[in-house]
Amino acid sequence: MPNTVIAERFMPMFIVPFVLQHIIPYIAINIFRERIYGRFINQIELLNNNAERNGFASMALCCLLIDTMYKFEHGSIATNYNEVKYEEMLMTHLGDVFFSLDVARAFYKGIRCGILHSGETQNGCMLSVTCNHIIEVRGCGLNTKINVNVIDFSN
Repeated sequence: MPNTVIAERFMPMFIVPFVLQHIIPYIAINIFRERIYGRFINQIELLNNNAERNGFASMALCCLLIDTMYKFEHGSIATNYNEVKYEEMLMTHLGDVFFSLDVARAFYKGIRCGILHSGETQNGCMLSVTCNHIIEVRGCGLNTKINVNVIDFSN
């Protein structure tokens, strides 16, 4: 066969483009899905079975999941975004929840940075399992504070 080479695991050359275009992306998607579900979504669901006790850990995983999705979207290994990029990402991808810059900023500073860097929510922001909405807003502008319903947010 003139199109056969002894390389690429002895595959005929016409198969190599097929593998690169169809098989490898399929494998990559499955690896991505397993990683996201195994590390984050399945664990969040388990924690939410007792959200009153585990809400803090559940929200910490939600914040890490958002960070991970940002990294995948931008091809980044290190966390190289700043507050502005994070807030833009929240409003772009989760605009129904983060409907204003004030709300996105309150989440970034009070929930995400508070939990991941200090081990507690900050700036008057709180986690809840009983608020009526995913995010309840208190105040406005630089004084915006939010309550986040952990169960609704993680769903």
